[in-house]
Amino acid sequence: TTSQKRAFFLRSQEHHSLQED
Repeated sequence: TTSQKRAFFLRSQEHHSLQED
């Protein structure tokens, strides 16, 4: 489902932001 893909993308981006910080 698209919802799962969106959740994965959101989590991936959030994780990236945390690592970048």
